[in-house]
Amino acid sequence: MDIVDDLQKIFDDVLGQVREGSQDNSLARLIIEHNGLTDPIVVPLQELNKMDASTVMDEIGKVLQSNEELPVDDSFSVTVGRIDIPSGGGRVGITKLMGENNSIERKRSIISRSSETMCMPMAISICFLKTCRTVSPGEWKTLTSEDKGCMADKVLKYRSIPMWFYRHVTDKGRKTCINFAKRLCELADVSTDKPCNIKEIERFEKVVDLQILVISAKLGNKFIRIGENETDRKKVFLYLIETDECKHFAAIVSITGFFSSNHFCTHCLKPYSDKGTHSCETTCTVCCSSNCISTDTTLSCRACNRTCRSIACFQRHMEEKIVKKRPSYTECEKRYQCKVCKKVLQRNVQPSFISVENGSVPVVGITNQKNIYATKGLSIPR
Repeated sequence: MDIVDDLQKIFDDVLGQVREGSQDNSLARLIIEHNGLTDPIVVPLQELNKMDASTVMDEIGKVLQSNEELPVDDSFSVTVGRIDIPSGGGRVGITKLMGENNSIERKRSIISRSSETMCMPMAISICFLKTCRTVSPGEWKTLTSEDKGCMADKVLKYRSIPMWFYRHVTDKGRKTCINFAKRLCELADVSTDKPCNIKEIERFEKVVDLQILVISAKLGNKFIRIGENETDRKKVFLYLIETDECKHFAAIVSITGFFSSNHFCTHCLKPYSDKGTHSCETTCTVCCSSNCISTDTTLSCRACNRTCRSIACFQRHMEEKIVKKRPSYTECEKRYQCKVCKKVLQRNVQPSFISVENGSVPVVGITNQKNIYATKGLSIPR
C-alpha cells in the first residue's frame, strides 16, 4: 500500500505541475514507460481538469492484472503532454498583430468585431451571411410573408438576406451582428458567458450547415482546424489572432483576397495564380476546372497532345470561354504539350513551326490548332 500511496503522490505532483498556466479547456495525455512493459501504458487524451492520480492508477491496474511483478525502478518514466485549445475573447485591435497601418488592417477580405466573449460567433455569423443569396426587399417580403419567426431564424431557413440586413450586420455601430450571433449560440447550445473555443465550432457547423476552417496568424497563416472534409458543404474561414493579452477570431470573407491570389483550391487548401499550373485530386490543368475527377476513361487530344481525365474533361477543354472585348480561345487552343520535352507551353511561345501528321506548317502568335487540322485535311476529335 505504501508503494500505491507513493505513486499517487507522484502522479498528483506531476499533474499539478502540468496544470500551471493551463486553460479550463486544456487537454492532456499521460504515458508511462518501463523496461518491463512490452508497450507503454497510455492514459487517453482527455480534459486536464478531469485527469487525476486515480485515473492514472486505473490504467496501471488494467496492465498489472497480467503482470503482477512489475518493479518500480530507474526505468520507470512518466510523460505528460498538454494541449491548450485556442479560444476567442477580449478586445484586440488587429493593428497589434503587425503594428500600425499594417496590411491586415487594410485588407477588405477580413472583417473583425471585438467582443469579450462573442468574437467567434460573430465571425461565424458574418461568414454565413456572406454565403447567403442576396434578394431585393420586395422578394424578401414575399419570401417571408407567412413566416412569423425572428429575423435570424428566417435567414437560416431561407439562406437569403436583403442587402440592408447584411449592411447592418457589418456596421460596427449596430447590434445586429451580436444579436444574430447570440441566436446562433442558442441554437448550437453554446454559452455566451465565456469565450468560445475551437472545439465548439463543430456545434456551429451543424446549425449553419457549413464547413468552418481556422487559419492561425501565430503559425504564419497555417490551417489549424479543417474539420471533416465534406465536399457537399461550402467552406468558410476564420482568422485566429493570438497576442500576449488575448485571442481573437475574425471573419475571412474572401479567401483569395486574404492570400492575395487569383484562385484558391478548396480541396488541397492552397492559393494559386494560374489555373493552368495547379493540379490536384479535383483541379485539372487541362480543362482548368476545379471539379474534375480522375476516371478510368482517359482521352488523349491530338490537337494539344494532352491527356484529359474523362470525357467531360475533354469536352470542357474544347469549349470556348466568353471573354468581353477580347478574342475567346479554348484551353486546347491556349496551351499544348511539346512532344519532345513534354513541357506544357503557351501557344504564343511555341516554335515558329509545329509538326503535324502530314508535315509542318508555320505558326504566328496564338494559333488555332483547328485551322492547322483543317489545312492538312485532318479531323479533330470532339
